[in-house]
Amino acid sequence: MMRQAFGMALVWTAAAAPALAQQSAPVDNPGPNAAIQRVTRGEYAYRALKDGRARGSERFELIAHPDDTRTLVMWNDLYARNGQIHGVLRVDGRFRPIETHYTYWTDGKFKGAAYFRLEGATLDGLLRSADGTVGTQRVNVPEAVSFAVHPLAGDGWHAWYVDRERPDEQPGIVVNFDASSDFAAPPSARLQPQSWKYLGREPVTVPAGRFDCDR
Repeated sequence: MMRQAFGMALVWTAAAAPALAQQSAPVDNPGPNAAIQRVTRGEYAYRALKDGRARGSERFELIAHPDDTRTLVMWNDLYARNGQIHGVLRVDGRFRPIETHYTYWTDGKFKGAAYFRLEGATLDGLLRSADGTVGTQRVNVPEAVSFAVHPLAGDGWHAWYVDRERPDEQPGIVVNFDASSDFAAPPSARLQPQSWKYLGREPVTVPAGRFDCDR
Protein backbone atom coordinates (compact mmCIF):
# COMPACT_ATOMS: atom_id res chain seq x y z
CA MET A 1 0.00 0.00 0.00
CA MET A 2 1.40 3.40 -0.93
CA ARG A 3 1.28 6.43 1.30
CA GLN A 4 1.48 10.06 0.35
CA ALA A 5 0.90 13.46 1.94
CA PHE A 6 -1.12 16.33 0.58
CA GLY A 7 -0.67 20.05 1.17
CA MET A 8 -2.99 22.90 0.27
CA ALA A 9 -2.98 26.66 0.80
CA LEU A 10 -6.09 28.81 0.67
CA VAL A 11 -6.09 32.54 -0.15
CA TRP A 12 -9.16 34.73 0.02
CA THR A 13 -10.13 38.39 0.11
CA ALA A 14 -12.86 39.96 2.16
CA ALA A 15 -15.03 42.98 1.50
CA ALA A 16 -17.35 44.86 3.78
CA ALA A 17 -20.78 43.24 3.91
CA PRO A 18 -23.68 45.35 2.60
CA ALA A 19 -26.16 46.77 5.03
CA LEU A 20 -29.12 44.55 5.78
CA ALA A 21 -31.41 46.82 3.79
CA GLN A 22 -29.20 46.39 0.72
CA GLN A 23 -29.08 42.59 0.84
CA SER A 24 -31.40 40.83 -1.57
CA ALA A 25 -33.62 38.12 -0.17
CA PRO A 26 -32.84 34.57 -1.38
CA VAL A 27 -35.12 33.40 -4.17
CA ASP A 28 -36.43 29.84 -4.19
CA ASN A 29 -36.05 27.79 -7.35
CA PRO A 30 -39.12 28.48 -9.50
CA GLY A 31 -39.37 24.84 -10.56
CA PRO A 32 -37.89 21.36 -10.10
CA ASN A 33 -34.21 20.95 -9.26
CA ALA A 34 -32.32 21.25 -12.57
CA ALA A 35 -29.75 18.66 -11.42
CA ILE A 36 -32.38 15.94 -11.06
CA GLN A 37 -34.22 14.34 -13.97
CA ARG A 38 -35.63 11.31 -12.17
CA VAL A 39 -35.51 9.87 -8.66
CA THR A 40 -36.25 6.27 -7.72
CA ARG A 41 -36.48 5.17 -4.09
CA GLY A 42 -36.92 1.72 -2.67
CA GLU A 43 -36.01 -0.85 -0.06
CA TYR A 44 -34.85 -4.47 -0.18
CA ALA A 45 -35.82 -6.84 2.62
CA TYR A 46 -33.41 -9.72 3.34
CA ARG A 47 -35.09 -12.91 4.53
CA ALA A 48 -33.75 -16.41 5.21
CA LEU A 49 -34.87 -18.94 2.59
CA LYS A 50 -35.37 -21.63 5.24
CA ASP A 51 -37.91 -19.94 7.50
CA GLY A 52 -38.43 -16.42 6.12
CA ARG A 53 -37.01 -14.66 9.16
CA ALA A 54 -35.68 -11.13 8.66
CA ARG A 55 -31.93 -10.89 8.02
CA GLY A 56 -31.60 -7.19 7.25
CA SER A 57 -32.65 -4.52 4.81
CA GLU A 58 -31.34 -1.97 2.37
CA ARG A 59 -32.73 1.44 1.48
CA PHE A 60 -31.62 3.11 -1.72
CA GLU A 61 -32.16 6.23 -3.79
CA LEU A 62 -31.20 6.44 -7.45
CA ILE A 63 -30.90 9.85 -9.13
CA ALA A 64 -30.59 10.41 -12.90
CA HIS A 65 -28.89 13.69 -13.87
CA PRO A 66 -29.20 15.76 -17.07
CA ASP A 67 -25.63 14.91 -18.17
CA ASP A 68 -26.59 11.18 -18.24
CA THR A 69 -24.61 10.39 -15.07
CA ARG A 70 -26.36 8.63 -12.20
CA THR A 71 -25.91 8.63 -8.44
CA LEU A 72 -26.86 5.68 -6.24
CA VAL A 73 -27.12 6.30 -2.49
CA MET A 74 -27.69 3.27 -0.23
CA TRP A 75 -27.83 2.23 3.39
CA ASN A 76 -27.38 -1.45 4.16
CA ASP A 77 -28.45 -2.82 7.58
CA LEU A 78 -27.16 -6.40 7.78
CA TYR A 79 -28.24 -8.23 10.93
CA ALA A 80 -25.26 -10.62 10.74
CA ARG A 81 -22.48 -9.10 12.89
CA ASN A 82 -24.65 -5.98 13.23
CA GLY A 83 -23.15 -4.77 9.98
CA GLN A 84 -24.05 -1.37 8.62
CA ILE A 85 -22.80 0.09 5.34
CA HIS A 86 -23.40 3.53 3.87
CA GLY A 87 -22.41 4.05 0.26
CA VAL A 88 -22.56 6.51 -2.63
CA LEU A 89 -21.79 5.34 -6.17
CA ARG A 90 -21.61 7.52 -9.31
CA VAL A 91 -21.51 6.21 -12.88
CA ASP A 92 -21.20 7.86 -16.28
CA GLY A 93 -23.64 7.77 -19.18
CA ARG A 94 -22.55 4.23 -20.06
CA PHE A 95 -22.91 3.15 -16.41
CA ARG A 96 -19.12 2.75 -16.04
CA PRO A 97 -18.07 3.73 -12.48
CA ILE A 98 -16.75 7.21 -11.78
CA GLU A 99 -16.32 7.25 -8.01
CA THR A 100 -17.59 5.80 -4.75
CA HIS A 101 -17.48 6.60 -1.05
CA TYR A 102 -18.49 4.14 1.66
CA THR A 103 -18.29 3.54 5.42
CA TYR A 104 -18.45 0.21 7.29
CA TRP A 105 -19.62 -0.65 10.81
CA THR A 106 -19.41 -4.11 12.39
CA ASP A 107 -20.68 -5.19 15.83
CA GLY A 108 -21.35 -1.58 16.80
CA LYS A 109 -17.82 -0.43 15.96
CA PHE A 110 -16.52 1.68 13.09
CA LYS A 111 -14.54 -0.60 10.73
CA GLY A 112 -13.33 1.90 8.15
CA ALA A 113 -14.16 4.10 5.19
CA ALA A 114 -12.75 4.87 1.77
CA TYR A 115 -13.10 7.04 -1.29
CA PHE A 116 -12.17 5.67 -4.71
CA ARG A 117 -12.13 7.48 -8.06
CA LEU A 118 -11.66 5.87 -11.48
CA GLU A 119 -9.83 7.78 -14.23
CA GLY A 120 -9.49 5.69 -17.39
CA ALA A 121 -7.66 2.53 -16.31
CA THR A 122 -6.40 3.90 -12.98
CA LEU A 123 -8.32 3.43 -9.73
CA ASP A 124 -7.10 5.64 -6.86
CA GLY A 125 -8.31 5.24 -3.30
CA LEU A 126 -7.97 7.04 0.03
CA LEU A 127 -8.62 4.66 2.94
CA ARG A 128 -9.24 5.16 6.65
CA SER A 129 -8.94 2.14 8.96
CA ALA A 130 -10.72 1.59 12.27
CA ASP A 131 -7.71 2.86 14.24
CA GLY A 132 -7.61 6.12 12.24
CA THR A 133 -4.71 5.11 9.99
CA VAL A 134 -4.97 6.74 6.55
CA GLY A 135 -3.44 5.18 3.45
CA THR A 136 -3.72 5.19 -0.31
CA GLN A 137 -4.20 2.49 -2.92
CA ARG A 138 -3.72 2.54 -6.70
CA VAL A 139 -4.63 -0.32 -9.05
CA ASN A 140 -5.13 -0.71 -12.80
CA VAL A 141 -8.47 -2.00 -14.09
CA PRO A 142 -9.79 -2.87 -17.56
CA GLU A 143 -12.48 -1.00 -19.46
CA ALA A 144 -15.02 -3.68 -18.50
CA VAL A 145 -15.23 -2.97 -14.76
CA SER A 146 -17.92 -2.46 -12.12
CA PHE A 147 -17.98 -1.61 -8.41
CA ALA A 148 -19.45 -3.76 -5.63
CA VAL A 149 -19.72 -1.35 -2.72
CA HIS A 150 -21.31 -3.86 -0.31
CA PRO A 151 -22.68 -7.43 -0.22
CA LEU A 152 -25.87 -6.95 -2.22
CA ALA A 153 -25.29 -8.22 -5.77
CA GLY A 154 -27.62 -5.58 -7.15
CA ASP A 155 -25.82 -2.60 -5.64
CA GLY A 156 -24.31 -1.42 -8.92
CA TRP A 157 -24.52 -1.66 -12.67
CA HIS A 158 -22.41 -4.80 -13.08
CA ALA A 159 -23.43 -5.81 -16.59
CA TRP A 160 -23.26 -2.43 -18.32
CA TYR A 161 -20.59 -3.60 -20.80
CA VAL A 162 -22.26 -6.87 -21.81
CA ASP A 163 -22.96 -7.14 -25.57
CA ARG A 164 -26.41 -8.69 -25.88
CA GLU A 165 -25.66 -9.74 -29.46
CA ARG A 166 -22.83 -12.05 -28.45
CA PRO A 167 -23.69 -15.67 -27.55
CA ASP A 168 -20.39 -16.40 -25.76
CA GLU A 169 -19.19 -15.54 -22.25
CA GLN A 170 -17.75 -12.05 -21.82
CA PRO A 171 -15.05 -11.39 -19.19
CA GLY A 172 -14.85 -8.42 -16.87
CA ILE A 173 -13.68 -7.29 -13.43
CA VAL A 174 -15.69 -6.39 -10.35
CA VAL A 175 -13.95 -4.21 -7.76
CA ASN A 176 -15.05 -5.60 -4.41
CA PHE A 177 -14.64 -3.18 -1.51
CA ASP A 178 -14.01 -5.47 1.44
CA ALA A 179 -16.84 -5.66 3.98
CA SER A 180 -15.47 -8.49 6.13
CA SER A 181 -15.68 -8.50 9.94
CA ASP A 182 -11.87 -8.52 10.25
CA PHE A 183 -10.97 -5.22 11.92
CA ALA A 184 -7.33 -5.65 10.93
CA ALA A 185 -8.28 -5.51 7.25
CA PRO A 186 -8.59 -2.00 5.78
CA PRO A 187 -11.58 -1.26 3.52
CA SER A 188 -9.45 -1.71 0.41
CA ALA A 189 -10.32 -2.67 -3.17
CA ARG A 190 -9.97 -6.26 -4.40
CA LEU A 191 -10.23 -7.17 -8.07
CA GLN A 192 -12.33 -10.23 -8.78
CA PRO A 193 -12.72 -11.73 -12.28
CA GLN A 194 -16.25 -12.27 -13.51
CA SER A 195 -17.86 -13.35 -16.75
CA TRP A 196 -21.29 -12.80 -18.28
CA LYS A 197 -23.36 -14.70 -20.82
CA TYR A 198 -26.57 -13.13 -22.10
CA LEU A 199 -29.49 -15.58 -22.12
CA GLY A 200 -32.31 -13.29 -23.21
CA ARG A 201 -35.29 -11.67 -21.50
CA GLU A 202 -37.11 -13.13 -18.52
CA PRO A 203 -40.14 -11.89 -16.54
CA VAL A 204 -39.59 -11.64 -12.78
CA THR A 205 -42.40 -11.20 -10.26
CA VAL A 206 -41.67 -9.69 -6.82
CA PRO A 207 -43.89 -7.92 -4.24
CA ALA A 208 -43.25 -4.61 -6.06
CA GLY A 209 -44.69 -5.98 -9.30
CA ARG A 210 -43.78 -7.86 -12.48
CA PHE A 211 -40.74 -6.77 -14.47
CA ASP A 212 -39.12 -7.72 -17.76
CA CYS A 213 -35.45 -8.39 -17.00
CA ASP A 214 -32.26 -9.39 -18.77
CA ARG A 215 -31.02 -12.84 -17.79
